Amino acid sequence: METPQLSFSFNHLSGKAAIYGEVDDEGVVTFAVRVTEDSPIRGSEMFRRMLVAFGDEARTVRAVWRKYREPSSNIDRVNELTASGTSLDEAIQQTWTVLQARKAGFSTATMVGIPEGTAGAFSKIDVLIER
Repeated sequence: METPQLSFSFNHLSGKAAIYGEVDDEGVVTFAVRVTEDSPIRGSEMFRRMLVAFGDEARTVRAVWRKYREPSSNIDRVNELTASGTSLDEAIQQTWTVLQARKAGFSTATMVGIPEGTAGAFSKIDVLIER
């Protein structure tokens, strides 16, 4: 793991939303976001703020998706789509993180490594989203 070159954090005073992200010296952004349904700020706004703060330093977004007991918008969306016959690669393109990254100028989302699970029941997927 690279040493972070820059970091960004935002914790809403309500305690209902937070994001933390880092960009390493190779321009790879890793982040974690948490938003409750009744949050006064959307996750998309926090994600946008993070990428604006990183500016041109951010060249790739590393998406690390894990399904535990809690809902996971990206894995849940992939599972919903693959359960109905959509290919895994196409389902990844329709996830929250990929769609938000595209709004910020990133264009290519590619799965890396081997996902865990099967169509409709994935529990681990890693994706790189590049400019």
